[in-house]
Amino acid sequence: MGCASSSAPRVDAPRAADDVETADATLGGANAIDSWRLPTTPYAVGDDADALCTRDALARRRDEFWDTASAYGGSSEVWGALRACCEGRFDEETSREVLRASGAVSCDARLAVTFDALGRRYALPAFVRGTPDRFEEDG
Repeated sequence: MGCASSSAPRVDAPRAADDVETADATLGGANAIDSWRLPTTPYAVGDDADALCTRDALARRRDEFWDTASAYGGSSEVWGALRACCEGRFDEETSREVLRASGAVSCDARLAVTFDALGRRYALPAFVRGTPDRFEEDG
């Protein structure tokens, strides 16, 4: 059994329940890039067995998301910076600088929603921002 299917969100797509923004994570809000932190705990997978996937399926799903994300609009530089941050390529401070340099001006603390200087919205699902708390092969 693989991961539940999903497609890459459009930049202006409606928010999923997982993409709830904090009140100040809007364009120009006080909760700009400085509040973002590298994830330290896994995200909870629901009891729905279809939500579980293998580690290999998760890696394929993430690659598919990042390979298609820029096709839904927005800046390829911002998408690239978001990917680098989600994949933990840098420490937190360097990640924040990479986000700023890409043109991102605001994000929520979980990096679920980011805005660039032109007001374009970038929504990232939980599976690209963190690791689930369990996998199908874990039982």
